[in-house]
Amino acid sequence: KIKLVINASESISGRYPNKGPGILTENNILIIDNVGEELFHNLAEGQIIEVIDGNIYRDGELLGSGEVLDKQQVSEKLKKAFENLSVELDRFILGEVEIPHVKTNYANKHVLIVVRGQDYKQDLSTIISYIEEMKPILVGVDGGADALLEFGYTPDVIVGDMDSVSDEALKKAKEIIVHAYTDGRAPGLKRVNDLGLDAIVFPAPGTSEDIAMLIAYEY
Repeated sequence: KIKLVINASESISGRYPNKGPGILTENNILIIDNVGEELFHNLAEGQIIEVIDGNIYRDGELLGSGEVLDKQQVSEKLKKAFENLSVELDRFILGEVEIPHVKTNYANKHVLIVVRGQDYKQDLSTIISYIEEMKPILVGVDGGADALLEFGYTPDVIVGDMDSVSDEALKKAKEIIVHAYTDGRAPGLKRVNDLGLDAIVFPAPGTSEDIAMLIAYEY
């Protein structure tokens, strides 16, 4: 079975909490980290190597060395990555864009974000007991709001560019957030206003699903 994984670069950069290294070390598979790509150019399929304390030998010749990662070191690196996650999320999707203030109170509540994609009816049917028990804030991304209506639920928030959501859903939602282009243009806002409804405009790159998750995460 697998005894060891040797990685040319870092298994955990500290930017994102990737779970792979933890899965390996939990199964007693050590990781020799950040040995450099040159090592792999010097090895051929089927050759036998010896690894001692992070040093890698072939026929007694030292080919390279790296950092040995065990359970404790992986755990410490993951903790650092989780602490850095909110910074990376903002940098990745929002850049310098600020998340707008919203009326919905997300604090200490579960949030269910619904996108009307493939098998959405089956997915919602599966988690009805969760919805009934936990009473999460219900966020519909465009047509996802109508998916909630189909199951008898009123969306607390609708997020999107308003191209695939019904007038009925917009009128019933407690809050509407229009996803706008980064230059501030929000074509979907006119439709909301024409219905006599108010909306918050959120200029941001990424998808409407992205900003629905970021708003929930932020608040």
